[in-house]
Amino acid sequence: MESSPSDQKHPLDASHKTSEDTRTCRSDFERMKHLMREQLSARSSWPLYVDTESYYVNLEHGSKLALVSIFNVTTRTVYLFRTHDFNSAELENFRNEFKKLVTKRETVTFGREEELKCATCDIRRHPQMSLQDTAARIGAPISKSKTMSNWTAWRLREDQIRYAMMDAIVLHYINLGSALNWSYVSSITCTNEDVDWTFNVAIVNVLERVNTELGLATGRRNKSVNEC
Repeated sequence: MESSPSDQKHPLDASHKTSEDTRTCRSDFERMKHLMREQLSARSSWPLYVDTESYYVNLEHGSKLALVSIFNVTTRTVYLFRTHDFNSAELENFRNEFKKLVTKRETVTFGREEELKCATCDIRRHPQMSLQDTAARIGAPISKSKTMSNWTAWRLREDQIRYAMMDAIVLHYINLGSALNWSYVSSITCTNEDVDWTFNVAIVNVLERVNTELGLATGRRNKSVNEC
């Protein structure tokens, strides 16, 4: 999803808290590679759900790709990999590492996600259907105002983080073909360590507030994922 040149305000933004974390934000591809190899590659009966956020023009690395969200159902964890300040070589290394991940885990996207330069299981059944509209059909609230957020900002706001998380999580329920009717309550709390800005990688647990917004539920695996 592409952002506008300016981070436009929306009336609902007033209800969102802004992160006060002021630690230096920098890219660390080696850290991202470690997470993909050691955590996301672990064998699971569930696929990985992947969504991306883009800038409105090409960035220094020659692509619009600014952020990659990956939802690991097994560990109930969303990984947010910020790629906006990569150079072209770093982005190519990231794409190559992602391709290796796809060979080890089934990977589901909504649309082709062409910026990743990698074949995934596309669960979008109608080319003209947006993720927001599809999510609305299963009762998942996705804020359209965040689609136009500035994903290259030095520090993402908490509402941007929640939005990026929800995009990836919603794919799980679209794939299941089930309405969001949450069946358990998570007691996980948010700590500063959950969002690691030092490495420009956010390892964000599926927090209780996100469960509440989404109606996070468990369910059987959709067998059709293997047919992609």
